[in-house]
This record gives sequence, C-alpha cells and structure tokens, in this order.
Amino acid sequence: MSFSLGDGLRSGSGSGAAAVAAFGLVDPSWHLGAMALVLLLAGMTRSMQFTSLNTVAFVDIPMDARTGATTLAAMSQQISSAAAIAFAALVLATSQSLRGGQHLESADFRSAFVACGVLLALSRSGC
Repeated sequence: MSFSLGDGLRSGSGSGAAAVAAFGLVDPSWHLGAMALVLLLAGMTRSMQFTSLNTVAFVDIPMDARTGATTLAAMSQQISSAAAIAFAALVLATSQSLRGGQHLESADFRSAFVACGVLLALSRSGC
C-alpha cells in the first residue's frame, strides 16, 4: 500500500484538527502526563503538517521567482496565523457573552479549541 503526498496532507490536517479540538477536553482534573501527551501529539502533527505544506509551496515555482514566492508564502502564513487568533478571540468573546459572564472561564476556552479544531477539519476538504 502506498501513500501520496495528498494522503499525507489530508491525514496531517485531520490529525492536527483532532489534536487542537482535544485541547477542549483537557481540564484541571487531568493527570499531568495525559496533558503532556496531548501537547506532544498536537505539536508533532502540526509540525508534520507545516513541513508538508512548506514542501509543496514551491514545487511549481521556477528558481528565479523563488525569492518573491518565499516572501509571499511567509506573509501568507503570518496573515493566516493572525486570522486564526482573531477567530479564536471571536469564539472566546461569543462564548463569554452567551454565557453572560464577566470573566473568561474554562468552558469558553473549551469552546474556542473545539471551534478551531472544526475550522481546521473544514480546511481538510480543500486538500
């Protein structure tokens, strides 16, 4: 059985989405080792996904155009990171508002992690 790069990208984005959503399950009653395992798995899956995406980013770019392509790719990554932070902040504020709370609570963060995981899972359909 062989796997293509597309298979790797799809499985990487799926496991990355699951790892981010898994943070929504973590609470203070969890054993420290279990929390560390979730963090380790999330870090590994996201690292593999970023490596895969960066590998295919310049496949069709001729050598003489790679300087500009590198700049554009770096800027795109920064914009997508900023958009993800804005999305998570919006979910946090919405969760707090719907709850009627004055301060953020762990339930708000659970909602944000699950929503971010769902957003990442939806991006999987574009692979």
